[in-house]
Amino acid sequence: MQVPKDNPPTPLTGGVGRRFSPLGHKLPSLPKVDLSPEDPAYATLMSWGWDTIQQSYDLKIPDTHRPGLERAKEQAQANRESGDGYASIIIGGEDFRVRDKGAKGGVQFIIENEWFLVMIKGAGCSWGVSVRYTSVGLWLRGYDALREWVLDWLSRVCSIASERIETRISRADWCFDFHSPSFTGEFDAALLRDHIVAHSSSKVRLTATMVGTSARDETLTIGSIKNLQLTVYDKGKEITDISGKDYFIDIWVNGLEGEWPWDGARPDDVWRLEVRMGKEFLKTRECRSPADLIEYRAELIAGALARIRLVTLEGEEQKRNRPMHPLWSMAMRHCDVDEQMPAGDFVSGRREVLMDQMAAQIAGTIRSHEVLAAGDVTEDGVEVLISKATALMQADPDHEKKAKAAQERYRYVERGK
Repeated sequence: MQVPKDNPPTPLTGGVGRRFSPLGHKLPSLPKVDLSPEDPAYATLMSWGWDTIQQSYDLKIPDTHRPGLERAKEQAQANRESGDGYASIIIGGEDFRVRDKGAKGGVQFIIENEWFLVMIKGAGCSWGVSVRYTSVGLWLRGYDALREWVLDWLSRVCSIASERIETRISRADWCFDFHSPSFTGEFDAALLRDHIVAHSSSKVRLTATMVGTSARDETLTIGSIKNLQLTVYDKGKEITDISGKDYFIDIWVNGLEGEWPWDGARPDDVWRLEVRMGKEFLKTRECRSPADLIEYRAELIAGALARIRLVTLEGEEQKRNRPMHPLWSMAMRHCDVDEQMPAGDFVSGRREVLMDQMAAQIAGTIRSHEVLAAGDVTEDGVEVLISKATALMQADPDHEKKAKAAQERYRYVERGK
C-alpha cells in the first residue's frame, strides 16, 4: 500500500491500497480524508510495531495434562498472598507458571511465561486453546519467531503435526510511538473530544490524574475492543509509573539512532497511538489467519486510522472534512512499512522499577504510621517501627508460604533479557 506523501495533503481515496479481502470480496473503502502536511518539528516517530496479538487454535489439551494443571492451579490458590497467586508447571518441555484462576468464556487454566500467555478451555470446548503474545515477546523476539515456537510446542503437547493445526486471529494491536512536546501542550480532554471523527456508536473515554491542584489528561480511547478501538496515551508515564516496560527507552533511542531527545533522565512527551483490531473488525474483513494479517496489515491499519481519527484543531466548520491530525497523518504515512521498527535484545530493568515503587510505598506507610502514632516523624520512631515490622514478618506462621508466592509472582520480572 502506498500512502500519499505529497504536500499539500492528498486525499486517501481512489485506488489506494489493495481492495480485496483474502476470499476475494471487496474490502470496505477508505473514507475520503486528507493528511496534514509533514512537519518534523511537530513530532518524531520513534518506533512502530505489533504490541498484542491473540490467536485461537482448534485444539483440545489432552486429558493426560489436566490433572497436573489442576494440581498446579490449586497450589497457586494456596500461594495467593494478595490478588493472583502462581505455581510452576512444565508442559511439553516448556516451563510455565499457572495462575490461581481461569477467565470468562470457559477458560479453565491460564499458564504463561515471559513471551506468551496460554488460555486453556474445558475439555468439552472446541477451539480450546488461545495464545496471547506479550508486548515484550513481540518487540524483542518478533511475531514470526513466537508463532513458530508456539506451534512447535502445541504440536508436542497435542501430538499433532503443526501444519494440521488450524488457527485464527481474534485480536491484533499495532502501535506508533511519538516524541511530541507539541502534542503534550494540546492534549486537553475538552479540546480533543470536539475533534474526533468516528461513528456515532463509538464510545469515547478519557482518563486523567491530578497533578498538584489540576488534572493532567493522559489517555483518550475511542471505540470498542470487540470491533475497533484506537487509543492515544502518555506512554512515557505508563512505562515508568505503571508497567515497568522501560526497555522501550532503549528501543526508542535505538530508533532515534542513539539520540537522547529528553532534557531529564526519564522520557517525557512520549505518546503512543495504538490501533486495536478486534475479532469483529477482522472477521468482517475476512482477515483471520496469521498469513492474512501479515499480508493485509497496511490496509487494515490504514482503514482503522481513517475510520476513527482526530482531525486538525482548525479548518472547515464541518470537522469531518478537515485533514487528519498530524499524529494520525504521520502514522498513516508509515503504516505500510514492512518491518517492526526497531527491535532487539534489551534488558528491561523492571526489577529496579518495581523495587523503587515498593520503597516509595514503604516510605509513605512509615510516614503515615508515625504521624498517626506520634503526630510527627522521628528517627527513633522509624527505627522502632522497622524493627517491629521485621519481627512481625519473621513470626508470621505463613511466612515461608508467602515468600514462595512472592517468588512465583516475580519469577519473570526481568522481561527482556
